Amino acid sequence: GGVSLFFPKPVWQTGPEVSPLMGMRDLLGGLVLAAVYGVAALSGANLLLYPVSLIAVLGVPVLTGMIGTVVVAAVTGRSNRATRLLEVLPPALGGLLLAAGLLIIMSGARYAIFGVGSLDLPMRGMVK
Repeated sequence: GGVSLFFPKPVWQTGPEVSPLMGMRDLLGGLVLAAVYGVAALSGANLLLYPVSLIAVLGVPVLTGMIGTVVVAAVTGRSNRATRLLEVLPPALGGLLLAAGLLIIMSGARYAIFGVGSLDLPMRGMVK
């Protein structure tokens, strides 16, 4: 049911044969949500900055964790074998550990290249 939405399909033994984009309406809906998120992020409104920040900060580990779950399931030979939530937990935890490791490596590389200061990007002067 609903739990299958949070774990990638290559982990489950059987799953619903549903495409995330069933038609133009689904694609436009996703684009509208992305546009609303972009406008909220660039608006600078204090009321919107906290929810936008939460989505940005939590979205990265969730998505990299889902990718890591697929990688761990494939490497350990557990692809398409889970039938219950308890069988999904080992690949999911392994995927989250893999994601955490990758995020630590990327943060270390960023620190090594740029130091502790903020990224001074060329577009920074354009956004007020």
